[in-house]
Parts: sequence; structure tokens; C-alpha cells
Amino acid sequence: MLPWKRQIVRRLFLISLVATACGESTAPPVPASLVFVRGQDQSALAGTVVPIAPVVQVKDQFGKGVPGVDVRFSVVDGGGSLSDSIVVTDASGEAAAPQWRLGTSAVPQTLRATSGSFTATTSAIIVTDYGIDLRFVGPAMPAAASAAFTAAAARIRGSVTGDLQDVSTGAGQDLTDCGVPGETLSGVVDDIVIYASVAVIDGPGRVLARAGPCFIRSVGRQTIVGVMQFDSADVQTLIDQARLRDVIQHEMLHVIGIGTLWQQYNLLTGAGTTDPRYTGALGVAGCISVGGAAVCPGSVPVEGTPAGPGTADSHWRESVFGNELMTGFVGQSNPLSVMSIQSLGDVGYVTNPNAADQYTVPTQSSSALLRSLSESPHAWEEMKRPVFTMRPDGRVERVQRQ
Repeated sequence: MLPWKRQIVRRLFLISLVATACGESTAPPVPASLVFVRGQDQSALAGTVVPIAPVVQVKDQFGKGVPGVDVRFSVVDGGGSLSDSIVVTDASGEAAAPQWRLGTSAVPQTLRATSGSFTATTSAIIVTDYGIDLRFVGPAMPAAASAAFTAAAARIRGSVTGDLQDVSTGAGQDLTDCGVPGETLSGVVDDIVIYASVAVIDGPGRVLARAGPCFIRSVGRQTIVGVMQFDSADVQTLIDQARLRDVIQHEMLHVIGIGTLWQQYNLLTGAGTTDPRYTGALGVAGCISVGGAAVCPGSVPVEGTPAGPGTADSHWRESVFGNELMTGFVGQSNPLSVMSIQSLGDVGYVTNPNAADQYTVPTQSSSALLRSLSESPHAWEEMKRPVFTMRPDGRVERVQRQ
């Protein structure tokens, strides 16, 4: 080789070495990692979209972005949803997640990004200041039951978001009159304590549950202490039928105040008749918003005396609202509607209507079909009404029955 050619080859080789050292190459970049670079660890109300779309970057071995790569996004925890799933990286190797709507329960929310063999995750927190202190008492309950209680509490914390005034129980409060003999409540309550048990009530197929508030606030009237008791003879059947979580959710909402605090706020007319009506403005507006304008002209139909003492005056009317969770007869699919959530606003709670399930007031024909498919309307639950009011300093008075 001629000397001048040898010199050119040597220079080209040196240029190649320098380019390699600087991370430059004529070969297409190869993905080597996937990382979230923006929008991590956000917080938002249940059922709402996170304020900033999380962004991932696909990088090559030199840390540079790789364009034109598919990234698949998926929700792995929390029950949220995405408006789409696959996004192609831009010129900088970045891909923004599609609209991420968080789930309806106050549980950890996790989003996963996947590209080839690489994955990355980011999380979000449900915003709520309402605290539920679950206390399991009595015989050990099945794991599925304790999990259902916990899930129901998280669902309510997604729907009720405002903090309530703390209450000091002073030297302690005996809970015998609440149906929890041998238990004493002491310390500060923020915002509610619920005593839950699975024990013998009356055997299979009759009274399944007893639930409601025991102590309520003297100002505001929201529940301080509630009790939920389920018959051990019926719980396994509910587990086998995949109905336990909905039934527990139903009863816990009674503890919070649906049906049990209405009369404390004078929200019920026609109690004890065949046509009671709920008059709370927020609940009525919620009914109208889900297609109930024709059935809620200024009030919401409530179950009347034919339904029996465990159901009348405390549930939405089954013949009108079908399978909505807070009708009197819990079936297989029971959405928690914005009507029920907003009715809690009528009894002084700060609520989040975004946490509602999809629900539309059924037509008469579909309502009749749902009613025919529901469980037999026997007196399957016993409602507990408030027994005591408690002041913030722990002073107690017995509730006067009207």
C-alpha cells in the first residue's frame, strides 16, 4: 500500500475510534432501558385523571433516547383505566401515557410501561382525608370476610373525602349498648371506628346482618362509632356466590349514614307509609343526573312498609332503582351510584361523586327484570339506629327517639 493511502486509512480508523468513544454509531440505536422521567408519584381524587401524564423514556446503552419504539401502558393495581394502551416514542425516545383515570377505591394505584423485555412502574395516591378504623371483634372470621371489610372501607374512603372533627372519648366508653359487650372505646376518634364481627345470629337463611351507627356527633350528627355483625351461618354462602363484598359494602354505607341518619336531618317524608320519599337536595340531584328526572321530581322514592322493618324507610326503592347498591335486596351486580354518594353530602360529609360506578336508572321493563332476578325479599338485615350522641370532649347523651 502506498504511503499516502496508508495515512488515509490510519486517519479513518482514528476517526472511527473517536466516534465510538463519543457514543456515535451508524448502526440503529438499540433499546437498553426503560424509565419514567416525568409524572411519577402523583395524587388525585378517586375516579379522576392524574393531572400530569406520566412519561417514560426508552434509552440505548449510551443513555440516549430511542425513537420509534412501541411502549405499552397498563394499569396493574387500583382498578383504574387508560384511554388507550400503545404509544410510540418520539424523537427524544419519550412516550407519554394515555389518559390515566384512577380507580374508585383508596388503595395503591400502579401504572406499568412495557417495551420489549423492559418494564417500569409508577404509582399514584388517592386523595382522601376521611379515616375508617376497622376493628375486628369476636371469633376469627374467614380471610375472605376480613378482606371484604377492608375493601369496603377503601371504597368508602374514595367516595367520602373530607376530614371530620376529632372526638375524644375521655376515660372510655362502654360499648355494651352498641351490641359489642366487653369492648371499651378510648382515645381520640378520627373519623370513625367500626366494630366488625362474624358470629352466630339466628342460623342460615334468616337475618344475615345487623349494622348501623351507635355513637354520632352531637354537632353534625355524622357517625363516630358503628357496628357491623354478620351471621357466620350465612357468610360462606355469600363467599361462594361472590356477593360478600357488595353486601358488606351495603351494610357499611348504612353505618356511615345512608338510611340510618336521614331522619336526624329530616330528609325523609312519609316514614311508616307505603310511599316514603327522600328529600335531600344532593341525593335528588344525583338521581336526576343518572337518568331519574321522571322518578325524582323533587324527592327520591324509598322502600315503604310492604318491604318490612329491616328495609322500609332506609333503602332506595327496588322497583324503581333495580340493582343499585343501596336498594333493599342485594343481588349479583350492585353499582354504587352518584345518587348514593351524594346523599352522604346531605348528611354533612364531603363527598367525591367521581368515585361512583356507572349506573343509569332502569326503565320499568328492565327494572322488573332485575327485580325478578334478585334474591327473595325476606327480612335479611336489621338496621341499627343511633343510640348516643357524643360531644368533642367525650360527653355523651342518649338519642331521643321521635
